[in-house]
Amino acid sequence: MFTIVASLLVLLMYDKIKSRILFWVLFVIVVVPVLFIAFEWLFVGILTVLLFYIIPGEGARRVISPVVTGALWIVMSFTMPEMEGVAGLMANPDFLPFVMASISIGCFVAAFLLKHYNGQRGKRMKWLFYVIYPVHLAVLAAVALAFGWLDLSWFGF
Repeated sequence: MFTIVASLLVLLMYDKIKSRILFWVLFVIVVVPVLFIAFEWLFVGILTVLLFYIIPGEGARRVISPVVTGALWIVMSFTMPEMEGVAGLMANPDFLPFVMASISIGCFVAAFLLKHYNGQRGKRMKWLFYVIYPVHLAVLAAVALAFGWLDLSWFGF
């Protein structure tokens, strides 16, 4: 919820500050460092929402925002290997690049899917997704356990 509220505040700030140069200076000086520490998506979640808001044209908006987000996660995976515990989720710093690479792949897949979205409702497959979501989390947890990136003590064992 903090990321959503912060996104709304940034959008309000974007609308109220008429000088775009001043807005981006404030965004970089104030918002980026604060969100780097306090939010689960770092500053990238807020930037993604902002990009969806400011990019003109539905087609460009659907592709550019997730591609920029994915590229940022890739850059951060190489520039921040010393970070431990992003959002308190990782105990092993070797796990961080894997997480950031996975997030960036998800961003690029989202860009592809959004680009090909035709505005119509798809097939009703609600129960399929109710099954796929926990299964894919279990597979990711099994991979993390196999590589030693995850400790069962996180789950109380």
